[in-house]
Amino acid sequence: MADFFRWPVFYTCTRFQRGATGCELHLIVGFCRVCLVFAVLVAVSARAAPETEQMKFDIPRQRADRALTQFAQQVGMTLVFPFDVVSRMETNELVGRYSVEQGLKILLEGTGLLGAASEGGEMRIEPLTRAVELHDSGEQEMIPKRTGLFALILASITGTATAQTGGAQARASVDALSEIIVTARKRDESLIEIPLSVQAFSAQDIENRGFLSLQDMVTFTPGMNFQNMGNSQAGRYNTGIRFRGLEGSASSPSNQTGALFVDGVFILGGAGSIPLNDIAQVEIIKGPQAAYFGRGTFGGAINYVTVDPGDEFSGQFAGQYSPSFGSNAFSISVDGPLADRVSGRLTVASNSKGSMFTATDGGALGAERSDNVTGTLLFTPTDDLRIKLRAQFGQDNDGPAATTYVPYRLFGNTPVGTPVTINTTNGVVDTTLGQQYHRGAVPVVPVSNNTSFYTINVPTSISPSGELDVRDVLLGDFLGLPEPGTPRVDGFGLKTIFQVHSLGAEWSVSDQLQLSVTAGYNRRASTSIRDNDGYDSGGWVSRGFLELEAQSVELRGIYDGGRWRALLGGNYYSQTQEGSIDGGFGVFTNIFGGVDIGPGASVSNNEIDTLGVFGSLEFDILENLTLALEARQQRDEVTNIGGRYPGPYAVAAKEVYTAFLPRILLSYSPGESSTVYASYAEGNQPGIVNGVIATLSPAELAAAQALLPGLDAAIDAEKLESFEIGWKQEFAGGRSWASISAYDMTWTNAKGFAQLSFLSPDDGRFISTAAFLPGKVKVRGIEAEAHWMPTDNLDLHVTYGFIDAEYRDFPSSGLNALLGVPAGSNFQAAGNQLPRNPRNSGSVSAVWNNDLTQDWSWYLRGDASYFGKVFTDESNLAYIDSYSVLSARLGFVQREDLTIELFCTNCTNKKAWQTGRRLIDFGDTPGPNFFNNQGAVVQPLNLREIGVRVRMNF
Repeated sequence: MADFFRWPVFYTCTRFQRGATGCELHLIVGFCRVCLVFAVLVAVSARAAPETEQMKFDIPRQRADRALTQFAQQVGMTLVFPFDVVSRMETNELVGRYSVEQGLKILLEGTGLLGAASEGGEMRIEPLTRAVELHDSGEQEMIPKRTGLFALILASITGTATAQTGGAQARASVDALSEIIVTARKRDESLIEIPLSVQAFSAQDIENRGFLSLQDMVTFTPGMNFQNMGNSQAGRYNTGIRFRGLEGSASSPSNQTGALFVDGVFILGGAGSIPLNDIAQVEIIKGPQAAYFGRGTFGGAINYVTVDPGDEFSGQFAGQYSPSFGSNAFSISVDGPLADRVSGRLTVASNSKGSMFTATDGGALGAERSDNVTGTLLFTPTDDLRIKLRAQFGQDNDGPAATTYVPYRLFGNTPVGTPVTINTTNGVVDTTLGQQYHRGAVPVVPVSNNTSFYTINVPTSISPSGELDVRDVLLGDFLGLPEPGTPRVDGFGLKTIFQVHSLGAEWSVSDQLQLSVTAGYNRRASTSIRDNDGYDSGGWVSRGFLELEAQSVELRGIYDGGRWRALLGGNYYSQTQEGSIDGGFGVFTNIFGGVDIGPGASVSNNEIDTLGVFGSLEFDILENLTLALEARQQRDEVTNIGGRYPGPYAVAAKEVYTAFLPRILLSYSPGESSTVYASYAEGNQPGIVNGVIATLSPAELAAAQALLPGLDAAIDAEKLESFEIGWKQEFAGGRSWASISAYDMTWTNAKGFAQLSFLSPDDGRFISTAAFLPGKVKVRGIEAEAHWMPTDNLDLHVTYGFIDAEYRDFPSSGLNALLGVPAGSNFQAAGNQLPRNPRNSGSVSAVWNNDLTQDWSWYLRGDASYFGKVFTDESNLAYIDSYSVLSARLGFVQREDLTIELFCTNCTNKKAWQTGRRLIDFGDTPGPNFFNNQGAVVQPLNLREIGVRVRMNF
């Protein structure tokens, strides 16, 4: 019998047979054995389950169909009811111990619904008038059993629902749009009535899909893209949020087209570190959200709504383990009353991702670990005042990132001298490639980079022995540099400590007026030692450090006058960013043709102070036609500080930017379960100063502008104008719904980059510099989502996104050498697609559930996602190929108190690049790096993992 339960087969496969077919077979057999034993135990426990006359109920006041579903779960019976009628009603609260008959009576009292017994031990729910008719006539109407596709379609059309036992119905129920409440406009609104493109994931959705971080949501959210590798930096050092194809020339925590908020508080950097264990709902709002959220939401916003502490003691444990690579995650949370009108919640969580790849030097690649502890207090001194305080502390401990570099001098298919026709700032020219490159999909090669320090040959002036261990530079006192103040890292990898705090208070002054305040503070300090050239060469290794700090406060008042509504608010935000995005200090083996040891890249320090006033006025022109006018007046004071670590630093530029950011929304409701809307909105990002250009004399500036029309000492603020139309519709009383939106956006003053060289007309000196130029981008797209429950046992969900993001005017001097651009010109990307965002993406999910016994139910879930090809740069020559991923989950649920699940992610073990970006070949030896060959730094898709997950409520 011991052999039957022998779990060491997983350990053996993990350590010695990883990826082998035999190992996979052992895993499958092992899981089947566990399932068989589990089924036997379930059957035995079901037989032994004692019957009780009274049961404990805990059902809040809510929509009747949901309350009846919960009632069915708790009593272990089957309830039959007309869904279309019941879904429009609301039941009473049912808390305490009652018999089934007493509980149902209390639940339905005053609702116009009545429960009546029928054959087979079922309980039939009818409107009171219909129930009286049946009683008077002596009839007992039964719902006949239907099977087959036609029956499923008929059932969904007629809207007849059955509340199943054991929680099966609850797991498969459709979350109607009218029941999903979001706060995208700083007030509670249902998803169907809000005239915005919003996608919401509830805590149940997060659990059902197995999401552990924001990156898991990407392929299920059309129009949003999030990657740990925000630029070309490996791992979670500089993550990137992008919406609707809006990819900038460089991404930093202070300059992104999308932003993350936790309970309305802006989080500066580190979106990949915030866990989802304590999240009640994730709201993903697409399009410019400056009117309510500020400038950081240029293309969209993500808001995490955290869980409130309960007023009764409860807790939950959740854990999962995959023997494939040793990945594991667990969390435990407890909450309940602490004093009169005070409740609290404490959550401890840890999430570890095992190493999926091995470098050629034997090091493990891709291991990540995040540990968090979160405390929440909810204080309601009166029925009209609510105060929530939340504090979160965490840290990341990651090994060397699972990224690699694909050098085109080794894997390229287009040699130097290949004829090409390109677009330049001086028109279309025929030329030849100046460097070997790659056309088409970036090859899938073994993932590897340096994970250990190495020794290089140096002049004796640097080291008397003629050799230098790069460890001495990065960890020792070789350069005499002070510690940057961020966490110490002793080897390749990343360490981060962070904290996120928020305070929210809401006061209902009257039925019409509500006042609120939101305050927040977050800090993140990271140190990363990484192989910047990305593969096994010894080109460039660095120690980077980055410290981010932000604080904010917001006040707002909401007035609801019935036919018209208004909101007025103001906020203050302040942030500091210190450290380096690209490097830090490190060792180059061949920069400018020789060894360079020292600070490396310049620091990316800045300070930003923002004041904003925002508001809205909403008026019901007709009962079903509403006009909303929203706006924000904002002032940004941006101070950019330059220099090299460890300083001294100097203010490079200090600018003040003001912007008026409007949004106009018109929504029409043809019926109670339908909304059609149209909107216009503007987004804003601060401009940038061209440091060298700002120092030119008038004659020199005129000479420069003659070569580069549009060049100036500073670029005005970036502006996004967005038009959007949308339609949201529920069908069959909420059993299915669909949402579709189309948008057209124009991005002006997008930061292009150009190289400029000329002789000064004043004194004849040679001037050569790079400068930012204003560019223009056009983006059009469609986003669609549909959800359908054709039967109580089957739940279907589909998403689709299409993005056409095209450069209309975008100089890019970084590609001049590669494309052989003639002197005096710069590459012009007009007509090409923006990189790193798929043109097409989508997902399909299906869940089948049913009862196993009176106490147990089971479900089978399948998720398939598609991510289209993405270009690595604005030349559109090389791209990351499209890929599809299939995942599956088989679970068993005991009255919602215990869930045991077997899961498989990337079940087909698809090997592909998840994202990628063009990068200079720093490992190439001849000549200065800046004129060397090109390649792509890429991040691989997570490999297949098979594991088990357990969740237990207590």
